[in-house]
Amino acid sequence: MEKYEFSDVEREVLERLNIPMVIYQFIDKRVYTVLVTNGMCKLMGKHREAIIELFDNDMYRDTHPDDVARVADASIKFASGGDNYDCVYRTFSQYTNDYVIIHAHGEHFFTPNGVMLSSTIYMVEGFSANGNPLTEKLASNFNDIMTKESLIRDNFYDTLTGLPNMSYFLQLAEAGGRRYRKEGYAPAMVFFDLTGMKYFNEKYGLQEGDNLLIATSIILKKYFTNENCGRMGSDHFAVYTKTEGLEDILKNLFEDMKHANEGRTVPVHVGIYSDAFEEISASTAFDRAKMASDKEKGAYVSKFSYYDANIHSSATNYEYVINNFEKAMEEGWIHPYYQQIIRAVNGQVCDEEALARWIDPVRGLIPPQHFIYVLEDIKLIHKLDLYILECVLRDLEEVQSKGYPIVPVSINLSRFDFQLCDIVDEIKSRVEQSKITPEKITIEITESVSAL
Repeated sequence: MEKYEFSDVEREVLERLNIPMVIYQFIDKRVYTVLVTNGMCKLMGKHREAIIELFDNDMYRDTHPDDVARVADASIKFASGGDNYDCVYRTFSQYTNDYVIIHAHGEHFFTPNGVMLSSTIYMVEGFSANGNPLTEKLASNFNDIMTKESLIRDNFYDTLTGLPNMSYFLQLAEAGGRRYRKEGYAPAMVFFDLTGMKYFNEKYGLQEGDNLLIATSIILKKYFTNENCGRMGSDHFAVYTKTEGLEDILKNLFEDMKHANEGRTVPVHVGIYSDAFEEISASTAFDRAKMASDKEKGAYVSKFSYYDANIHSSATNYEYVINNFEKAMEEGWIHPYYQQIIRAVNGQVCDEEALARWIDPVRGLIPPQHFIYVLEDIKLIHKLDLYILECVLRDLEEVQSKGYPIVPVSINLSRFDFQLCDIVDEIKSRVEQSKITPEKITIEITESVSAL
């Protein structure tokens, strides 16, 4: 949908109105400013072009921080076709150098060709400073609104930073990505991870941590506008933008972050996913951008990384292992390979080590280094180690039943086995239920396990 344009005559008549009014249009999940009256210019003390730029990029910049999420949430619900807009909030005025109380009322109307627009009138109802009290009724209404709204979880905006929350941001990014592609640009999803926030909070306190999050949101809005940014929870942020010129922006952003929050700050790890790699949904692009940022874990400096073919191969393998691990055990795609240990004195086999091998019907041999770390990461490695034990016990029983001698077999344990279950009891139970004596099973404990 294109932005609506009034005729020259209509625009001239409407803009000359002394009523503080703005006409908006809801396009691609976000609100755009269509027209600003002279009355609104007088109220704000700004030129018309400056108001349009402000409202399109950071509409709630001057709104009191405690009111931003509530007002923005109500505005989006109204602009997307909800009931009439009736909202009271505080905004900073350059005339009083303090917050004033604004009462905004909006209604929808349709143009002759069926485009829905929204007109909102803004009235100053009073002042929040001491010595300029509100009327008793207005003060009571405002306190009631604040009390009720504080009990309602916001649907669209983060209450701390005023940025779109994860759910709404992904909607904006989905629509924005389509718009960028239509204009011939390659969209990019950018993931921001503030590194070391846990230690920052321990050193400076949670309030200072919140101050840093707010400072970060302000810097992000400076370069990408409010509706192109989102707080994704905790110390994570995201941005959707054009790939072109992104690296230069990030370098400037890193410099700003060094001085954020009066210098009490942390480095930022940034992951970038560009549609030039593959056109995908916004939520998948976000996941991939996060994977790219994880490449820089351990580096206490601000850096950015792109999602590339190596990460893609690793991610695809990761997903395949998760989705097929249980089936691989059920179908016997995973089984032990026995590596013999030969005594040098007589050249005879004295022990064997059972190594897990995954022979997949689709992918062929999947090396241990491609699936063991995944199982450790998703906390399923104990299932693999106990499965290998069961396979070894079954194989030894088969050899023993045929009258052949058997030698001890070593089973490797992951350090996570001791965290995920009572591994000693699980091993003991399986051996006792078999026909194999305990001395035929050797448990190999690596240095990483003993260091726990």
